[in-house]
Amino acid sequence: MPKYKTILAALCALATLMVKADIPGPPLPVLAVDLVNGATGYQLKLDDYRNIVGYKVYAKTNLTDEAWVLLSTEVTGNLRAGMTTEFEFSSLSPTVAMSSPYKFFKLHAVTGPSGCNNCCVECECKCGCNCCSLVYAFELDKSGTVTLAEATYGYGSQTANKVDALISNTGNQSGTFGVSASPSGLFVLSITSVGLSAGSSSTLTVHPVTGLNAGTHTATITVAGSPADFDPPQSFDVSFMVNKATPVVIWPTGLTAFDDETLGDVALPANGSGVPAGVFTWTSGNSTAVGTAGTRAHNMTFTPNDAANYETVNSNVDVVVSAAPFVNNWNGVEHTIRIDLGDDCKVDILPANYDVLNPTDNGTDGDLAKTRYLYFRYIRAGKFPIGTIRSNPDELDFAGTRANEAPAQRTMAGFYIGVFPLTEAQFNRITTNGVYTSNLPKTSISYNAIYSNQNTPEVFPGAVPTADSVLGILRNMVKNGKSKIDIPFDIPSESQWEFACRAGERGTYNDGKGAIALQTTAEANLLLLGWFTLNNNPATAGNVENFAVGRKPVGYRAKNDAGLYDMHGNVREFCRDTYVATYPSTSDTDFVHGKGVTGSNRVTRGGNYGNVAINCRSAYRNDTCSPSYGDGSFGFRLATQAVAPIQ
Repeated sequence: MPKYKTILAALCALATLMVKADIPGPPLPVLAVDLVNGATGYQLKLDDYRNIVGYKVYAKTNLTDEAWVLLSTEVTGNLRAGMTTEFEFSSLSPTVAMSSPYKFFKLHAVTGPSGCNNCCVECECKCGCNCCSLVYAFELDKSGTVTLAEATYGYGSQTANKVDALISNTGNQSGTFGVSASPSGLFVLSITSVGLSAGSSSTLTVHPVTGLNAGTHTATITVAGSPADFDPPQSFDVSFMVNKATPVVIWPTGLTAFDDETLGDVALPANGSGVPAGVFTWTSGNSTAVGTAGTRAHNMTFTPNDAANYETVNSNVDVVVSAAPFVNNWNGVEHTIRIDLGDDCKVDILPANYDVLNPTDNGTDGDLAKTRYLYFRYIRAGKFPIGTIRSNPDELDFAGTRANEAPAQRTMAGFYIGVFPLTEAQFNRITTNGVYTSNLPKTSISYNAIYSNQNTPEVFPGAVPTADSVLGILRNMVKNGKSKIDIPFDIPSESQWEFACRAGERGTYNDGKGAIALQTTAEANLLLLGWFTLNNNPATAGNVENFAVGRKPVGYRAKNDAGLYDMHGNVREFCRDTYVATYPSTSDTDFVHGKGVTGSNRVTRGGNYGNVAINCRSAYRNDTCSPSYGDGSFGFRLATQAVAPIQ
């Protein structure tokens, strides 16, 4: 709608023309003036109440600065009492532009009641009949912006965010104006009622109340005149955007953790004295590692309980990380199981400390335990630090242990592990190949061949063994054998191997003792535990059995506290993992590095008959073995993935 129509509609509807009454009482209107939308343009609509017969119509936009413009020549005979006539603006003489912002109108009564003929000259009534009175009007002049500036939730009195409006009585008689806001409670008005004389003005200030909720609030400000000559009411809308507040947060201080922990292990306080109440969380999630020892910054999120009115905010906070006091929680052996490869894989459950070398069950020197039976110890769940703790005097690295042994905490699930490395006789019984008498470790087999019965293609950690591999055949034999137990035979992970080797001990070797020299002289402690360079040759004092150079029969050196033999020296043993230079932090209780990944060397553990003592330690890691390589110094020990004990 054109601007002038809005103004005219608001003003012309207020207009009345007053004449002096013939009887006592207030003057009655002669004409009611309205603005309507005609067929060809906007029109003045005149309702005759007093039998005005002839008149002229004048208009102007400003009462004081302009001359009256004649909108029509003399009109006669068009009106009778109670009748209506309309004048198209487009047909008036002189022609009035459609956009003319005329606000005020007057009539010259040319033919009408007695004594009221041609008496109006520039709105001065010469005959005293009051038929030349001006139209009464007022206007609301809005200044400033209608949409208020954004404000912070609950900030001050909001007086800085306001809009001013000018209420002007542009008519020629006094009136009283009432001011209101709807809905109530959103805005404060500087005035609610004001009396204005003709031509005077007053300023109205509108500002929002304190403490509004976040969001957009809109109210209608209405000004209504009294008496009805000042109707209809005029109004305008005021909109106000309340932003969410930034909460006052007391960020936590004094946070501490150990370097083997995650952010979920860090105790978080409540919001303290901040406003409002809310919840602290770690932006990167609870599973994020806290990092190495030192002061570490981590991003924290504060989420207010009143999320509708307060922003969620973030900030870095410091966590002081200390080296963890490693937990070494060895819970021993649950039981022993025996699988009889000569009796349809019958499975027997035996005591934890069962002696696998006793001659009653296992023949002279326990040969049946090394050729016909498979013995496994069930290692209970526990915790230990994998690697070398250099502050431990029994783990001193005389020759400089490797950086790849930096310790990391491990949480272990229960698993089975073989008492001996797999022997040639046991391998041949499983694969039905060759003789079943050799108690030497099975060697000259690659990592790939253990899982797939061939050296290529590469087998990645976590792969399911093929049906024709030694692992696949053994799984099927036991599952379909006399006891019909489904056991997921595998080789141990690197963590399982070291956990079982140490059996709770933290020394250089699995008897808990430290090293004497670690090299090639006077290493008496290792002579009792395994086969290495000092007792490899039958001519040496450490080889009382006079075994030949090279791999040795299993079970002829001391067992550890888990009842396992040959964990130091003799043959290197494959683990499931691909090699990685630094132990990753993990809470996985059956962690295997490199699951599903190809292209890396595999880890071997324990050292072999030709190694010096340093390469046979519990923590030593060999990283040079390709998954397709195997020679006479590489063997393996059977184990399972993390499983519950057999009942």
